[in-house]
Amino acid sequence: MTNRPSIGFIGVGLMGHGMAKNIVEAGYTLTVLAHRNR
Repeated sequence: MTNRPSIGFIGVGLMGHGMAKNIVEAGYTLTVLAHRNR
């Protein structure tokens, strides 16, 4: 059993969405903080 690190993103945005998807599909735990101020 391997221990994988947890990964966090702040401000995912359009480009980060694809990166976050790939990280989750690779089996990592992902925490995302998104703040939209529009």
